[in-house]
Amino acid sequence: MRSSVVSGGMSFDIAKTETFVPFLWILCKTSVAIAIFNLFSEDAQRLSVHGKLDATAHDGVVPVPLDLFDRCLTVLLVSLVLCERAVDLCVANRSDMTQKLTRKTLTGLNTHIINDIFAGFCLIHYVKTQDSQCHQSLWLLLSTCLWFATGLSVFVYETHLKRRILHHEQPKYSSEPTTHSNARTMVQLARPFLLYTSMVVLLAISATSPCLRQIFDDMPTVQFCIRLLLYSCYVCCRCYTQGMPGDSIIDEMPNIVLLGWIIVLPVMLLYTSVLATIAAYVRLFSPPSKRDTVLLPVTAVAENTSVLVNPAVHTYAHAAPVRHHDDHHKNTQENQAEFLAKLQTIEQTMQLSGSSAKPTHIAKRRQGALF
Repeated sequence: MRSSVVSGGMSFDIAKTETFVPFLWILCKTSVAIAIFNLFSEDAQRLSVHGKLDATAHDGVVPVPLDLFDRCLTVLLVSLVLCERAVDLCVANRSDMTQKLTRKTLTGLNTHIINDIFAGFCLIHYVKTQDSQCHQSLWLLLSTCLWFATGLSVFVYETHLKRRILHHEQPKYSSEPTTHSNARTMVQLARPFLLYTSMVVLLAISATSPCLRQIFDDMPTVQFCIRLLLYSCYVCCRCYTQGMPGDSIIDEMPNIVLLGWIIVLPVMLLYTSVLATIAAYVRLFSPPSKRDTVLLPVTAVAENTSVLVNPAVHTYAHAAPVRHHDDHHKNTQENQAEFLAKLQTIEQTMQLSGSSAKPTHIAKRRQGALF
C-alpha cells in the first residue's frame, strides 16, 4: 500500500480554473477518439476478418476494403494511441495542479483513455465479424457481474480510505491486539495482488466469451458511445480521488481492468453502479460524526499550551491537587481565580529574577580585559 500526499489538503478547488484541466483533458480525448471512430465509412465498419465486404448493398461489386479517407483515420488513431503517454506528460508538466492530480505509475498516467477506447472499438469490431454461436450466456453474465462487483467495491473502498485522512477519522481496528494487527498487515500486503489477478482473469473470461456478439448486436452505437463517456467520467473521478492525500490499493491497476465492465454490463446494473458511486462520493465529502473524528482532549490541549508558555506553570499544574465537590460550578470559578493569582505571582517572580540577573551579567562582561 502506498500513500500519496498532496500539498494543500484537498485537490479539487473550484476557485482555481487550473483544477479542471485533467477533467477537460480526459473528456476532450474521449470525444476526439469517439468522433474519429464514427467517421469511418460503412464499408470499413463492416470489414470482415478476411478483408471482404458485404457486397449486397453494392450491386455485387466489392470495393476496395479501405479507401484513402479511412486509411488516414486509421493512421491518426494509431498515432494517438502510441503518443498518448508523451502528450499526457507534456500537458501534466505545464500545470502544477495537473502534476498533483496525475500519477506516474508503472502502468502510466491515470489519464490514459485513448488506448482503452481503441481496445473497446477493436473488440466490438472483432466480435461482430465472428460467426461463433452463444450456447451459455449465463457464464458471461456471471463473469461480468463478478467483475463489476469486484471493481466497484475496490473503487468505492478507495473513497473510504481517502475519507479517513480528509476528515481525520480513527480506524476501528486501531486498538486490536498485536496478533490481529499482524494478520491484518499480511492481508493488506496480499490484497492488491489478489484483486488485480482476479479482475484480470474476469476481464479475459468476459472478453473471450462467444456470447459477446449477441450483447453488441443488441446494443446501439449511441449507447456504446454513452458507455464510453461514462467510462471517461469514472476515469476522471479516479484521477481526482488519487490526487487526494491518503492510502490507496489500486495505484498500479489500469483503468480498463478496474472499470472495463462498463462496456458489457447490463443496463440495470449500470444504473446501480452510478447510484453507488454517487453515494460513495457524497459520503466522502459529507461531514463526519463526532465519535469517528480523532481530536485531542481538552485537558491535553491545555497541558501542551501551558508547557509552551512556561515550564514552571506546567510543574505547578501537575503538583496542584484537583478537588471535586458537589457544587462543581462554584469550585471551578474558585480554582480558576486561584490559578490566575498563582500565575501572576510566578510571572512577577520571574520578572524580578530577570531584572536582578541582567546587571550582574553585564558587570561580569565588563570586568574581563579585551587583551
